[in-house]
Amino acid sequence: MLKGDGLVFIRHEHRKGISSKTDQPYEFANVTMSDGLESFKINLDLAIVPTFNQFKKGDKINITV
Repeated sequence: MLKGDGLVFIRHEHRKGISSKTDQPYEFANVTMSDGLESFKINLDLAIVPTFNQFKKGDKINITV
């Protein structure tokens, strides 16, 4: 991911814990981006979560999938 003129970064979320309903561990991460008209979430591989700590809301970034 590079800063650039692509999508607008809104926020990222990383949650880890134990479910109160099932007592099973869980961990997930996603990033919310916008194309200027709509925002959408993209699920993240947990290995790249630290990369998103460098971005601030409103940064424009390019994502290669």
